[in-house]
Amino acid sequence: MPLTKTQTSAETVTILTNRDPELVHAGLWRSIVNAWPSWSAPPIASIVRPEDVLDSEIPKSIVLIEDAVGINRATLQLIDHARADMVPVVVLCDTKERSKALEDGAEVMTIDGTSSPALIAHTLATLTNRQPIVNALREEVRVLHRFHTGVRGEIEKINEEMQLAATVQREFLPAELPTAEGFEFSALFRPCGSVSGDIYDIRRIDDRYICLLIADAVGHGVPAALMTMVIAKSVVHTINQLTLGSGVDPAIVLSELNKDLSGRGLESPRFATAVCGVLDTQTNEVCLASAGHPHPLIIRMDGEIERAPCEGCLLGVFDDADYESCNVSIEPGDVLIVYSDGFEVAFPSAKAHPSGSTVPNTHYLDQFARIPQNTHDSNLSEALFTLASELDAHQGSLHQQDDLTIVGVARKP
Repeated sequence: MPLTKTQTSAETVTILTNRDPELVHAGLWRSIVNAWPSWSAPPIASIVRPEDVLDSEIPKSIVLIEDAVGINRATLQLIDHARADMVPVVVLCDTKERSKALEDGAEVMTIDGTSSPALIAHTLATLTNRQPIVNALREEVRVLHRFHTGVRGEIEKINEEMQLAATVQREFLPAELPTAEGFEFSALFRPCGSVSGDIYDIRRIDDRYICLLIADAVGHGVPAALMTMVIAKSVVHTINQLTLGSGVDPAIVLSELNKDLSGRGLESPRFATAVCGVLDTQTNEVCLASAGHPHPLIIRMDGEIERAPCEGCLLGVFDDADYESCNVSIEPGDVLIVYSDGFEVAFPSAKAHPSGSTVPNTHYLDQFARIPQNTHDSNLSEALFTLASELDAHQGSLHQQDDLTIVGVARKP
C-alpha cells in the first residue's frame, strides 16, 4: 500500500560534499527533488562538509555523500558514527569509485552517480520514510536496555540474598553427626534451588538414645524454607522438654510439633510431612512415627526392602491429631533409610516427557537396594555419595524437580 504525503518521514537529508553548497543544491538536490515520488514529501537538504558535521550532532536521518572520491578520514569517522546510530549512508559514485569506497571500510549503500534523478529520489524517499521507524525502534531498544540493566541488578541482588538464606538454613542442619558403637550415620541433602523445603536432624539424647528427624514442608522456595526453620526450632525445643530417662517418644514429638504449627493461626496455612525416630543403641531398635511422610525403609543386607508400618496425618492440618509409633529392628548389615518424596521422579523412566518432566516411578528403590552392599564395601557416607553420583548422571539432573533428602542409619556387620 503506497504511503500518502501525510505519512512523511525524516525531515532532513544531510548531504556531505567538498564542493560549493549552493552549486550542489541548485544542481544535484534540485534534480532529485523534482523527481521525488508523489507518495512522500521531499525533506529539507542540509549541505555541509564532513568536518563540520563531526563538530556538531550526528544526523538522525539519511546521509548522502555526493562525491565518493572525496571520502577522507573525517567522512569515514562520520560513517562509523552514523552506523552506530543506525542511520543509512548513501554514496554517489561511479563503478571504480564504488569499489574504492568499500575497500576503505565504509559499509554504505552505493548508487551509480550517472543514474537518473528518479532512481536516486526513490531510493532516498524509501530510506527517509523508513528512518523514523528505525529511530523509534532504536529508542525502544535503548529503554529496554536500561530496564534490562536495572532488572539484572535486582536479580543479582536477589541471588545474593538467596545464597545468604541458603547459608542461614544450612546452619540449622547438624554440623556433626553423632557416633555410636556399631552404628554409622549419614545424610544426603540436595535442594532443588538455593533454599530447601526439607530439613533433617540427627542428635544424641543421652548415652543410649539418638533421635533422628526429617521434615518436608509442602511447596518449594523461600516459604517452604522458612517453615523448615520453624520446624527445626520447634523440634529442638520439644525434644529438650520431653527428654526422659527412657528416651523420647517420637509420636509425642510429632504431636507437639503439629500443635505448634496448627496453633499459629496463619491466614495461609502451611503443611508439612515428617518422620521422627529414636534409636536405642542397646536393643538395636528404632521407634518411628510418621506424619504423612513416605514410609521409612529398612534395607536388609541381601537388598530386600521392608517398609516401616507407621502412618499419620500431615503436620499443621488438625491441632488435635494423634500419632502412633512403631518399632523396627536393625540387624547387622542393615540400613534404615528415611527420605523425602522427591525421589519418585529423581530417576527418569522410559516414559519421561520430552520437556523433562517424569512420571513417578519406583526406580529409586533399585538404587536404595544397593546401599547396604556399598556400605559394606566402604561406609554409609560413601554409599550415599555413590547414590548422589547416580542422580547427577541422569538426564534432567541440572533441573531437579524437588528437594532430595536422605537420613541413613547403618548397623555395622
